[in-house]
Amino acid sequence: MVDAQRATGKGRIFIDRSSGPAGKPVEPMVVYRMALLMAESFGAAVRVAVQSPAAGTDNFFEDVATNRGATVRVGVAREPLIEWLLLDECLATITESCLRIHPTSFIRVMEKLHVELIEHPHYLEYVCSGEHVFDDWVELLQQIRADATRKEETRILINVLGLLQPIDNMMRYRLGLLVGEKIGASLKVAALNPADEVNHFWETVAHNRGSNVQAGSDRDALVTWLLEPT
Repeated sequence: MVDAQRATGKGRIFIDRSSGPAGKPVEPMVVYRMALLMAESFGAAVRVAVQSPAAGTDNFFEDVATNRGATVRVGVAREPLIEWLLLDECLATITESCLRIHPTSFIRVMEKLHVELIEHPHYLEYVCSGEHVFDDWVELLQQIRADATRKEETRILINVLGLLQPIDNMMRYRLGLLVGEKIGASLKVAALNPADEVNHFWETVAHNRGSNVQAGSDRDALVTWLLEPT
């Protein structure tokens, strides 16, 4: 596990690769995948500076991540990077040795998704808040399946009003696939979203794979739908 501390409430991270082994550059495909993963997980919410042992491949990382909305800067000199991050903020430092152990694990320096389960008379509600990455949703769906079986409940409300960053369309697509695979038609699932983030994309993907789901911003309407006889 990466030994890193999340910048408290500020979202600024420093990745120190300057002590990495000489003559062993990271493969371009690995760099590309790491950049995509960072952009998907952090977006513009977290500012990330990377101190590299040399220019070259890491510029590719910066270009890919930046073009997908991440706030990233790569350089050889430490001081300009620190100035860019703002020196008076609490920084998380991730060493090159950690990246060698698990090249993508630095993404997990984010706090995990916080989930509160509320048991209503005829449905279960999962109130989600904070930061999130795709693995958090995988874990949540596994937990929902287990809870539904144990409590003999088939109606689920997932409340995502408290997320700190929106769910982008790529993640919506992956979530639709995941719901279709893990939930299928066994549960009736409603998702409560902020009004400006409802686009029904994940709902359509999940529907096309046999799931019984509905998304919206009107809580009363979603609960009414959940409680309708199936």
